Amino acid sequence: MIIVGFVLFAAAAVLAVALIVQNPATVTLHVFNQYRHVEMRWLFVAGLAVTAIGLLGLGMMRLVVARVERLRGERWALTIQNKRLAQRAAAGARPAPGRGK
Repeated sequence: MIIVGFVLFAAAAVLAVALIVQNPATVTLHVFNQYRHVEMRWLFVAGLAVTAIGLLGLGMMRLVVARVERLRGERWALTIQNKRLAQRAAAGARPAPGRGK
């Protein structure tokens, strides 16, 4: 599986380099009420950067969700243990001397 992932990553890197090198044409962008003349290769680089930032954000969200799930499981286990210990303490509790039976 790691070999397939490495091959796909290498193919994507080669494709990215080819697209950057082979696209020197200029396009006109209308952004924020301004016109800019930009080479297509820089648009591709900007797209790669935005994609990388988005994937980084998704990875961070995945880590947070995994951490929350782990903490939720630990909290549930502690709750079960607390109930079990409370039942054991209640079953072993004896009335104080001089009180009750």
